[in-house]
Amino acid sequence: MSGAARRSCLVAIATVWSTLLSCARDSEAPPPEASRDLQLPATFVGTIDCAGCSADGVTLTLLEDGTFRVRRGPGGGEAEPSRTSHGLGRWSEGSPGELILRGVALGAVSLRIAGDSLRAPAVAPGNAQAAFPRVLVRSSALDLVGEVMELRGMMVYFADAARFTECASGVSFPIAPEGDALALERGYLDARGDPGAPVLVAVRASVARRPAMEGPDVDALVVERFIRAWPGVGCDDAVVDRPLEGVDWVLEEIPGAAEAPVGDLTRLRLEREGKGLSGSTGCNRYSGTYDLDGPRLLLRPTAMTRAACATPELASIERDFTEALRLTGSFRVAGERLELLGDAGVVARLRAAS
Repeated sequence: MSGAARRSCLVAIATVWSTLLSCARDSEAPPPEASRDLQLPATFVGTIDCAGCSADGVTLTLLEDGTFRVRRGPGGGEAEPSRTSHGLGRWSEGSPGELILRGVALGAVSLRIAGDSLRAPAVAPGNAQAAFPRVLVRSSALDLVGEVMELRGMMVYFADAARFTECASGVSFPIAPEGDALALERGYLDARGDPGAPVLVAVRASVARRPAMEGPDVDALVVERFIRAWPGVGCDDAVVDRPLEGVDWVLEEIPGAAEAPVGDLTRLRLEREGKGLSGSTGCNRYSGTYDLDGPRLLLRPTAMTRAACATPELASIERDFTEALRLTGSFRVAGERLELLGDAGVVARLRAAS
């Protein structure tokens, strides 16, 4: 699609944006009573301290509409981006003075309100809540945790208006007509059955305030990248992550690279038998070995053909891809998607070949 056509489509979607935002406000649940007692919105910070846990920092922001956002990682999530996770969810009131958090990257956590702090109960080491700070203290600064995160949820698109409801928490957002929204729309339309039917989708997205034609601004989902859609699958159906080994992985993106990958030319495959790797840079075939230990992954492409690349763009992709392989120190797989991670974060994103 040309740039002019893309802009035209986005303008068309934007014409119904105010209606979508109005619907978003109308569908919001009343905020929990505790939002007044806690003087929300507010950010709370703490450090995980338990046997066998890394000393990660957690930043938790509670919003007055009954939702929350969370960041977990070294230094509160800012020191090592490749080891940082982000999530969102919904909080509710349990017994008097108790908050229950449910959502992405968190599971279910119980906290007690204690003045300007939130306290988790003592639990056995094997309990999931043991990997959460015992005490979170109110911060003087509000942190809306606006980083991009990977989310799965049900998308509905009807009358040129799109909405996303995250699976783990049930938190729902209108989808902003920007970023990779058009690719998400096309993926949805290819996968849906009846008009307006919900479809399970995976995206990399952030939550940001967007202005409405009337009334206050609302939180909207800003899609950085559409990953995939699953026809006929719901949130309660298992979506199995692909294994790292024995799969043909196709390059989708190298963050910060000058050129985007061309077609399905650039590939990586790891074979469990013999720990051998092979693939193509888009210009040349390569092979080598790798070391795998839990999330730790070291790639060693030791042999490569020496054909000249057909275009300067392919030559640039080859250089960037071989450098990404060299920088890889760990990985993560989510569904059909593989991220190669270096010290500074993601060095390459790949998808399983169809």
